[in-house]
Amino acid sequence: MKRCLSCLQLTSESLFCLLPPRLLDALSKLLADTVTVHHGHMPEIALTSATTATGIWAMFDWVDWSQTATPERTFQGYGHYNEEYEKGADGRWRIKRLHLTRLRVDHPTPQP
Repeated sequence: MKRCLSCLQLTSESLFCLLPPRLLDALSKLLADTVTVHHGHMPEIALTSATTATGIWAMFDWVDWSQTATPERTFQGYGHYNEEYEKGADGRWRIKRLHLTRLRVDHPTPQP
């Protein structure tokens, strides 16, 4: 199973990628030498019909380039994912739209 930043595991047997392959490849190369952590917390999900829903998730991420580039590129981000979901004919829910809003980005001071 290919690991990628743009994938969301919806069930144990299925993986749905959200980004076009060209963009996914570019991001994979850009982040190849980084250490990253990405968290989604406290979802608020509302059913808007029998086959649609909306959700908002608090988000935190850490991207560390300190081993391969200037430490100033390392950052911590805080924000929200706003999503729309749609239930397919197969009965599975999928992300129809995803938008990330960053409320804050910090560049930690490098440790000596």
